[in-house]
Amino acid sequence: MALAAATVRGLILTVSHQEQIGVLYPQVLETLVRGACRELFT
Repeated sequence: MALAAATVRGLILTVSHQEQIGVLYPQVLETLVRGACRELFT
């Protein structure tokens, strides 16, 4: 559960750093979402 919470915090931070992440933002966001879901639901 701690890893899932950390992943959710990471998701929140990526929104505020979207411009810095640049064109890779959709991939970064997808990776974090998949990781959070995996931790929460498996």
